Amino acid sequence: MPGVIGTMYRTGQSKGKKEIGEAVDLESQGLSHFDIGALRVAGTCIRNITELNLNYNSLSTLPNDIASALPRIQILCLSGNDLKELPAVLGSLEELRSLSANENEISVLPASLFHLPKLEDLHLLGNRLKQLSLDICHLKTLRNLTLEDNQLCNFPSTFGDLESLHTLEASENNLEALPKNFGNLRNLAVLNVSRNKLLELPDSFGDLPSLQYVDLSNNYLPELTPRLASASRCLVKFSAADNLLKRFPPWIGELTYIQEIYLGNNYIEHELPDHFGTISGNTLRHMDVGANFLDHLPSSFGLLRNVETLHFGSHIMEIERRAFQNGNRITHLPESFGLMLNLRHLRLDENSLNCLPESFGDLYALEYFDVGQNVLRKLPASFSRLGSLKTCLLSKNNIERLPEDFGNLRSLERLRINRNQLRELPASFNQLVNLQTLDLVENRLREFPACLNQLTNLVRVALDDNDFELDIPEVNNLDARAKYPSDGIHKFVKTTEPHPETKSDKMTSALANAVKKGDSIWKPHLSNDQDMVTATNLEDEESDRGTSESCSDLDLCHTTDGESTHGLEDIVDEAEDWDMEVEDNNPFSCDDVHTYRHNTSMRSPIGTDVLKFSFVPSDGHPPCLPVPDLDFHFEDGQFEDAD
Repeated sequence: MPGVIGTMYRTGQSKGKKEIGEAVDLESQGLSHFDIGALRVAGTCIRNITELNLNYNSLSTLPNDIASALPRIQILCLSGNDLKELPAVLGSLEELRSLSANENEISVLPASLFHLPKLEDLHLLGNRLKQLSLDICHLKTLRNLTLEDNQLCNFPSTFGDLESLHTLEASENNLEALPKNFGNLRNLAVLNVSRNKLLELPDSFGDLPSLQYVDLSNNYLPELTPRLASASRCLVKFSAADNLLKRFPPWIGELTYIQEIYLGNNYIEHELPDHFGTISGNTLRHMDVGANFLDHLPSSFGLLRNVETLHFGSHIMEIERRAFQNGNRITHLPESFGLMLNLRHLRLDENSLNCLPESFGDLYALEYFDVGQNVLRKLPASFSRLGSLKTCLLSKNNIERLPEDFGNLRSLERLRINRNQLRELPASFNQLVNLQTLDLVENRLREFPACLNQLTNLVRVALDDNDFELDIPEVNNLDARAKYPSDGIHKFVKTTEPHPETKSDKMTSALANAVKKGDSIWKPHLSNDQDMVTATNLEDEESDRGTSESCSDLDLCHTTDGESTHGLEDIVDEAEDWDMEVEDNNPFSCDDVHTYRHNTSMRSPIGTDVLKFSFVPSDGHPPCLPVPDLDFHFEDGQFEDAD
């Protein structure tokens, strides 16, 4: 080890104090051995060091003289090493305030560690701890404790004596219960015990008066103690997603400071409490109760006037919807729904909505709307007043026509209205000047929408499986072109059967086949653009392909005899599903929605492999996959989305 490694700088100097400490940063230096003597620097006394950073080295041990050599150390960082234990001498560091030993292999903590008189922060994430000592109660000054991703099955009975504890991070363990005296943690404000095996909460849980942020998600809780209402007036964020809850906790409507509620992926039935909107309406910003069994919203719901994001839909991706229905059962929205003037993101997919209230058009701030897989036959006339709407997902309904002034949605960038009953587009459709992607797959269009030629920002169009009646000569007039990928325009062509024509005719025949039998057409603009090249000599593609093929990365050069130097064998699939694209705008794309526990009656008997997604480049709707084609991984009754 060199005589001087890392950076040494003065710290701890503040007004009114003459103390000057030293901070030594040896992070990521590749150290496998630590020698206190190497800290000697001219003009600096080792005993003045107050902060030592040894994170992300390869240390397997610490020197026994660390306590005697560094008596004033206050912050010690040991994360990301190969430590299997902490030396008992650390208990002699009487000035130590913060100890970080995340991401090691520690299985047992020395008893002396629990007698550090000034320790405030203890971080032990990602180790192999199976239990904590009863002596933990002696850490009277401990404020922040991180135990995430260990193997703890319980907390000691003395845990409730940590009277100063403010933050407890203990997710991803094997906790089955919390100690009975857990409610003695009177200063606990942040609690995360998600991804454990909790079956119930102790009665004393309702005695925690300082709780502000609570995460109980991904456990096995069938109910929440009603006493939590009287003790949690300060709650700001509450999550109990991915549990076994059967009823909406009525006391949640009494939380006067609540801003975020996450109760998705449970078994909550019927409706929300009638008074829900009247009590928590002043503060609530985000609410997720997707993937439950709700069938009704109270009339007071519209009084949640500061809500920005609402999720009553599904938590699983489009390809999984083939096998499971995963939304709620809501049949209608109250007329007061239009009063939520700050609502920006709304998900109502996979419900049973047959109409939207006329007041829906008053949601002037709405930017993202998903009502896919319902039973809507039409949209209210007021829908065209949603001037801020950018993403609109109307897939899998029974919509027969769009409002005549639908073109007033001039902020609209993405529109999916596939699998409906549209026969034509309204005349105002050409006013959607910002529209970039359009999915009209599986409708009943009989004529190619001429208005698309006027949408100059449109780069992606899917028209599969409509009722077009076009003559081949008319299609032959189309100039088949592929835009270079730098301009973001793609053309997808799939030949579903061999063509007897000469090679020079194959592209036009493929386009004819795409229009008549179904695949995506990516609209070419500016036929005289120098960046565009004629693609006339594509070879036959193998039939029975499950996805369309992309020409976007091909440079379709031609030899002197007119033959293309590239065939379809050079074309690669694009892992770019439309569902993935719209998820970028989904505020609920977070850990709260990544897993889903199916009812036991719905569990698949077909295997235990990880679910593998197929990414379909054009429309996000592959042919209906039989359930045996999907592989599922079950772990304690739940499976996680594959990356």
